Amino acid sequence: MNDLNAKRQSLTLQYGALLNANLLSQKDDDGVWNVERGIINFGNVDHKADKQGLWVIGTLPQLSLEGLGVLAGAVESDGAPIT
Repeated sequence: MNDLNAKRQSLTLQYGALLNANLLSQKDDDGVWNVERGIINFGNVDHKADKQGLWVIGTLPQLSLEGLGVLAGAVESDGAPIT
């Protein structure tokens, strides 16, 4: 993690050739850190985050997103959590 100033910091992660990530966070007026812009690359795809938001790109031989809906707070139309 690299503090750019009192309200901004960057984080860079790498896991071999499988994953690399670059995130830029900013502290809001309530002291909460939010990702302003970031990119998570799978498979060593060369790309920069040049827009607001969190971008996930790349290729993997297999990926399962089962169960991640709960982490994101996703719910079914009847209000039940997606699992």
